[in-house]
Amino acid sequence: MTIKGLQYFPLDVNFFENDKIAVVINNYGLEAAAVVLKLFAQIYKNGFYMKWNEKTYKVFTASFRSRFNSRQINQIIQTLTSEFVFEPIMFEKY
Repeated sequence: MTIKGLQYFPLDVNFFENDKIAVVINNYGLEAAAVVLKLFAQIYKNGFYMKWNEKTYKVFTASFRSRFNSRQINQIIQTLTSEFVFEPIMFEKY
């Protein structure tokens, strides 16, 4: 099996203290951090970005059992983009 992206990615020990992540946790609760980590895993598995559209976020939501529906996960993504966790120009492009 050929691997496209990374097999692992380092996680900063201050992940939860990062102001950008703290905004997400404050807005959506601690479970939102798990959504962010799952997104990082999905992104890095394929390289350094992933296509994000209506189908992608619905599949992502369905594969990730959480209290969030697809609309709420999309709101988390928008917050991550507005906090520059995800580069806004790259987000719009891909």
